[in-house]
Amino acid sequence: MKIKTKKKTVQQLLGLETFGKYGLIAGKAEYVVFSILPSNIAVMSLESVQIKIEKLMDLLTAFPNIQIFCTDGCECFDNNKIFISTRIDDEENNAVRELLTKDLEHMESIQSELSNSRQFYLVYRFRNQSKDLVGTIVSRLEKCMSEYDFVCKRLEKSDLKQFLAVYFGISSYGAEIADVEGATNENM
Repeated sequence: MKIKTKKKTVQQLLGLETFGKYGLIAGKAEYVVFSILPSNIAVMSLESVQIKIEKLMDLLTAFPNIQIFCTDGCECFDNNKIFISTRIDDEENNAVRELLTKDLEHMESIQSELSNSRQFYLVYRFRNQSKDLVGTIVSRLEKCMSEYDFVCKRLEKSDLKQFLAVYFGISSYGAEIADVEGATNENM
C-alpha cells in the first residue's frame, strides 16, 4: 500500500513562515530588506565613484551579515506577450488583430525600457536575536546607511511581497499577493 505524502507549498520549501515586525521570518532567522536607490555613476567623477565604493565596503565591513541583491526593475512580461501572440494568431477580425499587434509592440517597448532598470537591495539576516536587539540593529543600520550617503528604505509588508514576486518571476501586477500561499483557496 502506497503512503500518500503531502506535497509542500513553495512557501514551505523556501522556509518562509510569516512577515515579522521588521521583515520576513524564515526558520530561526528574520530577514530585513532595504531598497537602495542607485547612484547615477555616469555623471559622477572618478573620485566620487571611488568614495562611493569605499563607503559601501565600509558598510559591508561594519555589518557582515548584509547580502546584496539585484533584480530587474520590472516584472516578467513573457506570459502576457505569449497570450497576446496567441490571440493575434487566433483572431479573425483584422481590426482586433491590428490592435493586439499594437499592444504587443507597446509591451515590448516598455519591457526593453524597464529591463535596463535594476533595483538594488541590502538584506540583513538576524539569527536567534530578541526583537529589541533586532530593532536596535535595524535603527543603527538605517542611520549608518544614511551617514554613508545611501538613499535607502526598509521594505514594509506590501513592499516585501512585491520584492518576492519580482525575485521569483511571479507576475503580480495589480493583484494583491496573499500572506499565505493558497490562502485564497482555503474555503474551497
